[in-house]
Amino acid sequence: MNKQTETDLVGIGIGPSNLSTAALLHPVKDISSIFFDCKKEFQWFPGMLFPEATIQVSWLKDLVTLVDPTSRYSFLAFLAHKKRMYRFSMARFPRVKRREFNQYFQWVSGSLPNLHFDISVDSVSFDDDHFTLQHSKGESRSKNIVIAAGQSAKVPDCVRPHLCSTVFHATQFIKENNPFADKRIIVVGGGQSGAELVNQLLLNRSALPMNIRWISRRPNFLPIDDSPFTNEFFTPSYSEYFYHLPDEEKRKLLGQQTLASDGINLDLLEDIYRNLYEVDLIEGKGKLAKLHFNHDVLDFKKENNGWALICKNTSTGETNQYDADIVIFATGFEYQPPKFLEPIMGKLKTTPNGFEINEDFCIQWDGPKENKIFIQNGARHVRGVADPNLSLVAWRSAKIINSLAGKKVYDIENESSVFNWQQFVPNGDDIKETITEGFNEYMVKD
Repeated sequence: MNKQTETDLVGIGIGPSNLSTAALLHPVKDISSIFFDCKKEFQWFPGMLFPEATIQVSWLKDLVTLVDPTSRYSFLAFLAHKKRMYRFSMARFPRVKRREFNQYFQWVSGSLPNLHFDISVDSVSFDDDHFTLQHSKGESRSKNIVIAAGQSAKVPDCVRPHLCSTVFHATQFIKENNPFADKRIIVVGGGQSGAELVNQLLLNRSALPMNIRWISRRPNFLPIDDSPFTNEFFTPSYSEYFYHLPDEEKRKLLGQQTLASDGINLDLLEDIYRNLYEVDLIEGKGKLAKLHFNHDVLDFKKENNGWALICKNTSTGETNQYDADIVIFATGFEYQPPKFLEPIMGKLKTTPNGFEINEDFCIQWDGPKENKIFIQNGARHVRGVADPNLSLVAWRSAKIINSLAGKKVYDIENESSVFNWQQFVPNGDDIKETITEGFNEYMVKD
């Protein structure tokens, strides 16, 4: 890696998205590629790999299957290679364990020779007809790049200066390895991650916290909408349809569809409720957990021997202070342009919501059209709630590969849908759009 290498594509970041792209590129012999990641090995949210945690999508939505069911890098191929096929089929898991899917990802990453870990990309520049990457092992040149980096843990601004071993994001839960017994614990966040943390705290009955406060901005602790019609939002045809909507309509729909992607598995909610029943009533430990919804975080500060979280109840307008020894924020992620893009940021077209992104997932920029900057997991504002989800990982990779090749390497068109998602191109203020088949008919200015 010390010598300069030149390829058709360099991938920066190796998570599920670029892992999918690398796997689907493997049989495409006329496109050379190499991928870098600063981690020492592939890990998929290692701080959240609880024994009970499951993925929220079908295992068919792996790295490759929905695009190429014959791929050697499918989840079924992993099961066959590991001699687990029969036992997996007989176990009849309602959902695959997250730890097993991480093992699958690691198996794929270990099978691809063009993935390089423990290499940190410092800068990306452009000269004439190629990108130049300066990284910790030297320099690489490429005609195109695909970025799967930039998602960072999101916490309230008032909390950021205090991050430490007792104030941390959910992704650090296992890493911090705190002793929670007899401690005052606050979990902030009413989605799947927050629920998993609360459940973990309740499962260790021999070392229960003194108390748990679970705080959410939402009006309750709500289940994910996993119904089949809602799951149409996680299909290629809906992503293409969403791409052509006006920006205002996109923002509205993203707000309406929160529970399609960020709700809590119903069986996990039931587990938490049952655990609370057992702890409070059967085991007679009193009301261990206090649940607060409709709460906004206003401030956070160090106080005495612990922490003080100040929240506003948006229903009553009251402001309350909650004290804790350990505070965990399950408050999601946010996209920030990676620092290595700084040399070319002036050439990239942006909006208040993020990058301007073309249909093939390349960023619009003031450079040659033959040299593309693809983005993974950074297009939610133009592609909808499915963009950060595993559901469309294989399809997005195939779309990027087809664009790179300038031909249809993978057939990803005309997938069947129960709805007739009508695509349209806005024409000034005169926009008329109808979603047919009785799902959600509405009109945007006649």
